[in-house]
Amino acid sequence: KKFLPRGSYTAMEVNVNKRPDICGAAEMLPFRDNSFDTVLCTEVLEHVPEPLMVLMECFRVMKPGGVIYITVPMTWYLHYEPHDYYRFTKHGISYLCNKAGFNILSVEKIGGFALFLCLRLSEFLHKILYRYLLLPLKVLGGNNLAIRKKAATLLLTPYQMLALVVVFLFDRLGPLDA
Repeated sequence: KKFLPRGSYTAMEVNVNKRPDICGAAEMLPFRDNSFDTVLCTEVLEHVPEPLMVLMECFRVMKPGGVIYITVPMTWYLHYEPHDYYRFTKHGISYLCNKAGFNILSVEKIGGFALFLCLRLSEFLHKILYRYLLLPLKVLGGNNLAIRKKAATLLLTPYQMLALVVVFLFDRLGPLDA
């Protein structure tokens, strides 16, 4: 909420455990037409079977002249399985947004090839750490996988700091990768 303009703010999530204001599905938004000035849809569309339906719902609940901010992955590992359906190019997301009725103001890439490599290496190192190298921690907490995963994340902090520098320096070199 601290990053959004003042005014009312409504959080919706399909997972009730995340304690949203409203729990519901993005394919059938529980709001009246023209309800919102701004819609934020971040890392959602790859997790729904019909992303166009979600975009049409977002268009329906936005006031005329409203703005939607969308983020989608182009490259990412499988996650939240089995509900991980799509990866989007800038052309694919533009096509869907136009089809839903939106006028596109801009499509911008975030990250590039260096970010992709650093993230994949981080995922690999994390799994090696918690699955094998931190296995002795089982003695402390039984078979507590969560403790080993947190310890692996903490141990990877120096790598993450170096990766940020690499991404900052090299992602600008590959304008086509996102």
